[in-house]
Amino acid sequence: MLKIVKFLLVDLNIGGGSTEFIIEKQKKTLQIFSINIGSVRMTESFISRFPISSDEYSNIKHAIEYSLNFIPSNLELQGKTLVGVAGTVTTLAAMAQKLSPYDPDKVHKYEISIEKIIALHEEIRAKTPEQIKLMKGIQPARSDVILAGSLICVLIMNKLSLKSLIVSESELLEGIIMKNI
Repeated sequence: MLKIVKFLLVDLNIGGGSTEFIIEKQKKTLQIFSINIGSVRMTESFISRFPISSDEYSNIKHAIEYSLNFIPSNLELQGKTLVGVAGTVTTLAAMAQKLSPYDPDKVHKYEISIEKIIALHEEIRAKTPEQIKLMKGIQPARSDVILAGSLICVLIMNKLSLKSLIVSESELLEGIIMKNI
């Protein structure tokens, strides 16, 4: 049986170790699951130097894609709303808007396209953490993990055929999602 969902919540960076998914339909939670990919875990496991080498990039991308195979296949998500919370997506939203200083009011409910995330990812990929720290919108503490985080985001969106995401400053509370988005 195919499940149709209205919202998909993805937290890309709880502790940097995993990605959590909450699938909702008409304010009812259908599924909650987690995959052991996070920006810190992937950085520590696959990146030894910056800019990242072609081999390391291939390895991290393959590991993320493999892990995304554990997303349940019975979900029809195309055309649905992807809501992202936590540091990776809030940082990408701030970087997309070149915010300096960070402004949570401009980040909250900001819609960012996959094309923009890919462009940011490619720009980040060519830099060292010291160079990334100079980019507007980046939180300096995320400069070494935003490459992995942005790749996770891009690959999730590609896997689920989603073209944009809405950023939430709220945390992983199902009720808040419905109130704030």
